[in-house]
Amino acid sequence: MTIMVARDDRRRRFTAIGQGALDATDILAFMSSLRVVDFRSYALLFDFTAATIDVTADHLPLIVAHGAAVRAADGPRGPVALVGTRPGVYELARLYETLAGLPDLPALRVFRTREEADLWLQRELGPSSHQGP
Repeated sequence: MTIMVARDDRRRRFTAIGQGALDATDILAFMSSLRVVDFRSYALLFDFTAATIDVTADHLPLIVAHGAAVRAADGPRGPVALVGTRPGVYELARLYETLAGLPDLPALRVFRTREEADLWLQRELGPSSHQGP
């Protein structure tokens, strides 16, 4: 598993790109390690179009519960945009979106392109997240 992460302080955003095989353990570790302390409010764009996801619908309640435990310990987080295109994986991400989309959570959305995800995150974070001089 490989998840490459870049942080952009000006845009208040992390961009993560998953490559290779990712399983539930990889995703749980990633959720625990990113956006800690001063970076909790940063947005996350997670592009897993190049990854093979070895997660089933049976894993999703555990992943949702883990996210809730991290939020309980570390506080609220910024918006999350997931990008995936492979059949089955996109639908799984949409199911996760539904399960994790509780009213008291910041937004989580699934997209088929990074461009759509980027535009949505810009709207979620407001004018300070736009690229510019």
